[in-house]
Amino acid sequence: MRSQYLSTSSLPVTDTPVVQHRNQQRAPRKGPVPPSYTDVNDVQESDFVVNQQSSRSSVKSATRVVEILSLLAQSSNPLTLAEVSKQLAIPRSSAHALLHDLVGTRMIEQLEAGGTPSYRIGVRSFEIGNAFLNQRNLGDEGRSVVSRLSTAVDDTAHLAILEGADIVYIAKSESSQSMRLVSHIGARLPAHATAVGRVLLAHLSPQTLSVLLPSQLPALTPRTITRRSTLLASLAETKESGWAFDDEESTPGLQCLAAAVYDHTGDCVAGLSVSMPVFRMAAWERNELVAVVQAHAAELSAGLGSKSARQ
Repeated sequence: MRSQYLSTSSLPVTDTPVVQHRNQQRAPRKGPVPPSYTDVNDVQESDFVVNQQSSRSSVKSATRVVEILSLLAQSSNPLTLAEVSKQLAIPRSSAHALLHDLVGTRMIEQLEAGGTPSYRIGVRSFEIGNAFLNQRNLGDEGRSVVSRLSTAVDDTAHLAILEGADIVYIAKSESSQSMRLVSHIGARLPAHATAVGRVLLAHLSPQTLSVLLPSQLPALTPRTITRRSTLLASLAETKESGWAFDDEESTPGLQCLAAAVYDHTGDCVAGLSVSMPVFRMAAWERNELVAVVQAHAAELSAGLGSKSARQ
């Protein structure tokens, strides 16, 4: 059988050295030059440092943009570059670049009156602000807050608006308790006989109240306030405290506590309330329950754009 291995004697003999001398130049390589190699860890660390610095710079610029827009929005008069730079403690060069970009996007307007350029809020900021309001709906925003309030106190919660001399329920969430208030969305009650109604009435002008309320008010229970003069005194207290209490004035055996809800204009647009039997209301510290209801009312107000609720 022929051997599978070649004999060394069959290899050609040559005088040319097999190993190239270290000083001898190699022939030029044909084809593409292979890439040079760099430590992967060095590249990743370098990229991370650069990206981190870029990210910090972007965040800082975004923060300054918001600060400039807020400053111009709060100012009753246009502000110059020097005033923006001084009030926000921003270098003039940085402030100038940001103002230039904001003018370009119509977020602010540049005025040339007086020879020195000044800046004020632009039409695009108005459009964005308007979109915020258009996307906020009292009913939609209110339902989730009413549900959370009901869960927090484990009793029935309502959101109501004022229509004439009546309140109308627009959202509700019932208690899990076996004994609870039975009501429905769209139900009406005389505003003067309910806590949520008095919260709403308290924000009306004296002139409006004198037209809206008769001197003698209808009674729903023996505890209902029926004299307008007595009601007006109660409304003054409600306006001062920010909340109202209904002591079996609309339904025997039922007590309610309500707080006002405000929109982006600062107007009182709704009332948020909890209703529970007298014996369950007695288990609460009054101040504690007031705090719970007002906190949820403030949450809803903030959702509607109220500035006071965000402060």
